[in-house]
Amino acid sequence: IIGRLKNLESIVLEDCQLLEVIFQLEELNFEESQVALVLDQLRELNLYNLPKLMHIWKKGPETIRGFGKLRLLVVWGCNSLTYLFSPSMAKLLVMLEEIQVTKCKKIEEILIRAREEEKEKNLFHKVNLILLRDLPNLKCFCNEANAFEWPSLKKMMVIRCPNLRMFVPSNLKTPELEGVYEDIEFKTSQWKGDLNATIEHIFKGKVWHILTAIISLMEEFNTCV
Repeated sequence: IIGRLKNLESIVLEDCQLLEVIFQLEELNFEESQVALVLDQLRELNLYNLPKLMHIWKKGPETIRGFGKLRLLVVWGCNSLTYLFSPSMAKLLVMLEEIQVTKCKKIEEILIRAREEEKEKNLFHKVNLILLRDLPNLKCFCNEANAFEWPSLKKMMVIRCPNLRMFVPSNLKTPELEGVYEDIEFKTSQWKGDLNATIEHIFKGKVWHILTAIISLMEEFNTCV
């Protein structure tokens, strides 16, 4: 079926209660000498309320190429996803500009750790906007020590991600980044010199507010008693 949709430019999937995989690439059969272009005209992928979704892309043959014009990825309410990309898929998304992830309860990282043969530094060079919102288990963008470069990243929003302590465990180059916003209206931003330091500052600020609120409640309770 995928082969018949080669000119498709936009996909919107919503309220598919039993869907577990979007692109079952491992079931595609091609000769070893043949390079397969898969959905190479696709520009937007929007996924809403897919509670059983476990994989957006499931690994296929090494000869698969495609998704090279995808610019926008929106994922909302996919509560079985634990990650978005594998490194082998991420390196195909050379034109990706926006990543928006909202209300996905189980997501722990956006890009999973690479195997030795998959390690790749030149990822996400076109990404200019990242939205991470209401992700209670998100710990990092990627738990990989490879140095990432983000030459196009201008706006990043981190909203109600209580366990996000870092972006990646290495130095980052984000020359265009304005700051990390804590709202979607771009009103409140933080910047502490680099992206990891800023996210750590936001995390510590949230912890401090929680501790202060707990202490205040305890003092109020003791006063009442």
